[in-house]
Amino acid sequence: MASKGNDSHNSKFILALICYRCLLDFSYVFFVSKFYQYAGFKLTADFSAYSISWFLYLGCMFFTKSRITKVSDSFLLLAVLSVIAPLTSLYGLDERAIYPVAVTILSIAMIYGITNANHSKSFRYLFLVQGRVIAVTASIVSVLALVVWVFVSGVTSNINLDFTKVYEFRETNTDILNVGIAGYLNSWVTKVFNMFVIAFCLYKKRYILVSTFVLIQVLFFSVMAVKSVIFYPVMIIGIWYYFRKSDLSIIIPTLLSLVIFAAILSYLWIDDIRPASWFIRRAFFVPAHLTFTYFEFFADNPNVYWSNSIFSSFSEYPYTVPLSSVIGDFIGTGTNANNGYISSGYAHSGLFGVFIYSIILGVTLRILDRLCSSGIPLWMGVALTMVPFRSLLTNSDLLVTMMTHGFLLTVILLALIRTKNEKY
Repeated sequence: MASKGNDSHNSKFILALICYRCLLDFSYVFFVSKFYQYAGFKLTADFSAYSISWFLYLGCMFFTKSRITKVSDSFLLLAVLSVIAPLTSLYGLDERAIYPVAVTILSIAMIYGITNANHSKSFRYLFLVQGRVIAVTASIVSVLALVVWVFVSGVTSNINLDFTKVYEFRETNTDILNVGIAGYLNSWVTKVFNMFVIAFCLYKKRYILVSTFVLIQVLFFSVMAVKSVIFYPVMIIGIWYYFRKSDLSIIIPTLLSLVIFAAILSYLWIDDIRPASWFIRRAFFVPAHLTFTYFEFFADNPNVYWSNSIFSSFSEYPYTVPLSSVIGDFIGTGTNANNGYISSGYAHSGLFGVFIYSIILGVTLRILDRLCSSGIPLWMGVALTMVPFRSLLTNSDLLVTMMTHGFLLTVILLALIRTKNEKY
């Protein structure tokens, strides 16, 4: 009976993945290509390419599991849904090269191989007796430090809670808040430290404290004018609540499908294209489009070889503007065209850069899997890494995500709060 139950879960999960890709295709044909052809989203479907796109997507389901049993499972599922699905959809419905799709799939395959390879059970990570005290204290102090800075900086005169007006306040408030090290602190606190405190309080069932730090996050949103800041606590609480009842992966493609479906209905019923533009075009197809663009540009232009970051003292950066602006100028938007680790890895060193990033990311995920098998609730590991995972996959370089976006801090905090009794 158990195997039948597992078969049932697997079949429903696979059906959810297929329906999700169908919704993406539908939204591209009837919305994205209709309104944004001028931005490079054409509809030039070819039966052969479309068939290959589905063959590749169905094959990538191998990287996913119907149950989330470790942190890397959530990363691989997110990679298939947010990167491979829109990438194969765009390849099948438009005239795109297959090379970026193949490199992306090979990268995810490498990460899958690293995280699922057999490992020695004799290895043990160091255990710090006062690790939890250090992690919690450092996080709370950081959160309170940012609260103090918010009031000291004077930015509270520009408080805004209206989602439709965030862009009116963002530039001015950013100039006030992001002074010196505060520029890093703002990102670390809103994405890592405060989320860690909320998650830890949920773990300890300190719900009044949870409410307190959620309200602090609302304060941060009101002065930073960044919409995503307000959704981080919602995600943490949602993952905590769901994992109390189930570890089935089907919730993620189902929720994403519901978001896409609701955005399409908003366009069809009330003729409002904004939700579909935000949650379909911007969230899924713009990163996919930029992946093809990065590969196209750096096939004929010099790679960066990290000369804009860690190797800036050893080699000369070949462009006059930041990398994201180079691509923005290339596609004619004049904006900062950031993309995920695959595009940035290719920009730095071609195929070698992508695979180096894949190895680093695979090893990091393996460390997270091991850490979260030793007294750390799985939901906490998944919740705290979901934001950096999304950044890694769709809008940030690996090294930038590690440092500026706080992914490395997340790993350190999880390492500090682990218990001594390890289970592998």
